Amino acid sequence: MKHYWQTYKETVERLFGPLTLKDGIPEEDIIEVEKHLGFRFPQVLRDFYLLAGERSDLNDSHDHLIDYDELVVEGNTLVFYADNQGVVFWGIPINTSLFKNNGPRQTTTKMPTKALKNQRQKRVPKAKIAIE
Repeated sequence: MKHYWQTYKETVERLFGPLTLKDGIPEEDIIEVEKHLGFRFPQVLRDFYLLAGERSDLNDSHDHLIDYDELVVEGNTLVFYADNQGVVFWGIPINTSLFKNNGPRQTTTKMPTKALKNQRQKRVPKAKIAIE
């Protein structure tokens, strides 16, 4: 059986073109953010940022992978993904041993902190809504 990341790379190459070194975040940059947050990213999230964290056609075409240097902890959850309207967010709880082993994700429709509100402003154009 192929390693997950090899299969992922092959799939991305078929659909979008090959991944290159510039598509990933440099490890030293990730380490700096991890030091700031006070913990190491879950391995699968870390691996993804290293492999394709800068690849906008994968990370921003509909929903949005939050930039590695804009990750925040909301409550006790590392929030890493937002839907295209900035309404639903995904995160990994950091207070369990599962965090170290790529534990379950959590979703919420509660608007996280100010840092994540910036994600919504970046991604969602303002629109007028008419109610009839």
